[in-house]
Amino acid sequence: EAEAIRDSIVTLSGRLDPTLYGESVGSGDARRSIYVKVIRNALPPLLTTFDTPVPFATRGKRDATNVPAQSLTLLNDPNVIDWARSWALRTLNDLKDRPDDLRIRQMFREAFSREATDDEIKQSQAYLTSLQAESAEQAQKLTQQENQLAALNRQIASILEPARQKLLKARPSVTSVSSVPSPLAEWTFDDLNDNRGKVPLKLTGNARLENGALVVDGQSMAESGSLPKTLTAKTLEAWVMLDNLTQQGGGVLTVQEKNGGIFDSLVFGEKQAAHWVAGSDHFNRSELFEGPAETEAATRPVHIAVVYEPDGTISGYRDGKPYGRTYRKAPSAVFETDASQVLLGCRHGSPTGNKGLAGRIFRARLYDRALTPEEIAQTATIEANTIRESDILAALTEPQRQQLNTLQSQRDATNQALEADLTATSTDDPKVQAWTSLAQSLINLKEFVYLR
Repeated sequence: EAEAIRDSIVTLSGRLDPTLYGESVGSGDARRSIYVKVIRNALPPLLTTFDTPVPFATRGKRDATNVPAQSLTLLNDPNVIDWARSWALRTLNDLKDRPDDLRIRQMFREAFSREATDDEIKQSQAYLTSLQAESAEQAQKLTQQENQLAALNRQIASILEPARQKLLKARPSVTSVSSVPSPLAEWTFDDLNDNRGKVPLKLTGNARLENGALVVDGQSMAESGSLPKTLTAKTLEAWVMLDNLTQQGGGVLTVQEKNGGIFDSLVFGEKQAAHWVAGSDHFNRSELFEGPAETEAATRPVHIAVVYEPDGTISGYRDGKPYGRTYRKAPSAVFETDASQVLLGCRHGSPTGNKGLAGRIFRARLYDRALTPEEIAQTATIEANTIRESDILAALTEPQRQQLNTLQSQRDATNQALEADLTATSTDDPKVQAWTSLAQSLINLKEFVYLR
């Protein structure tokens, strides 16, 4: 029966909540199926596919079907995938230093209450090997596409940036730095020093300073020592140009406890591709801004700011204008002086996984208070980065425009291919992906689904 199948999968995941009684729960909850709420116009897909009676009329006896949709559901239902992944991780962690054949034997015992045959172990090992090879090949392909995209964006920038600088010199002077709000710390990347003399940086990995910008590659960053004062209310502000718009989760500017456990960060693409977000540890204090998708940051610097009010209210800004919605989820975090620091180019901790940013940071500012919308609009003009693209295009020669069109077409095609591959690719480690697939395969076997 549907409920027994679902409960068995949740049990294998190791997450089954045995709590008795209480209110009904969603279909993705780890409680037993008897507690899954029934809403007639939003029935749980997994249970319905396996013949749970539809509550539109009385039913004397359940149907007992065997249809392709059942196998497809076990392969594609996001809850099943999540539970299979938990089972795989539990197996890897519980048998951390044991060989693969012992892990496979354990999974067979848990799923089927019997020992795996030698042939089943060989088939499972061969399956894991092929999956990990495919994942490694796909990861290499994605890296090549990302490098190609970054190279195209650098070529585009090499055409646009000189024209932008020329227009900057020709236009009337913009707001001077002295007339805008004063930050606690500011970095303009002529060197690693803070212009205010309080928070110098050091580089890690391949991070470097180049033509007045901090250049990071997704696996490098700049980090400070201790904060000069305790921060609660604050504003994070940066002028940044990205290598590509497909990266997911890289931090531009972060305030964190030195162990990276608690942090507030200005982040690109986390949870929602191509959008700016205020990141925090497990999103405990932050939510999505739900602003428009970023379309320009790969070809010009954009100004991004996040304002944290004393009560935990968070607001986002792009090029001096409000970005998405303002919200309050939880009280503000308190970052103590000696226990906290600043990161540039990393969401928190160290730039592993998807935490590192790939791009150029031209200026960054940290304030020890929440700036007003008027102050954000004022400070956004420091870099004068709002020159219109049409003005830049008009300043180019005809050969430059033709070269630009060719490069942009190549970039768009590469970007589309990369986005399609990213959508079809798990962000998990190849080993975890392989074991998750094996777990799903075992769940799909008749021996698991049918009782004898």
